[in-house]
Amino acid sequence: MVDTNEMSINRLKNISNTNKKILLELRVLNEKPSKGIAYLLLITGGGLIGLHRFYLGKSGTAILMIILLILTLGIGTLVWMVVDLFLIPEMVQTRTDEIRQKIKLEFDELAADN
Repeated sequence: MVDTNEMSINRLKNISNTNKKILLELRVLNEKPSKGIAYLLLITGGGLIGLHRFYLGKSGTAILMIILLILTLGIGTLVWMVVDLFLIPEMVQTRTDEIRQKIKLEFDELAADN
């Protein structure tokens, strides 16, 4: 039986650099977070407990939002939510760049195994 990981390595080895870049960007497109979903989580009440930040991979600050919600009875979190209205595009871009870098490393590891 043929190992599927070995098949992936062989396929990756046989495609051109242009096709590798296309494959990379397709994977990034599939895995990157959506601005729309992040905004939806923020404005539909999930923003009070930082759901949009959990979605964007910012779990540390999401937990801080929950603590702030408890300590300030929601006032501090509401201010933070207004700020996040402007920060979401940057957070999505940062997360997308992290995903792109992770996928590039996977590709490099596959290429190095050959």
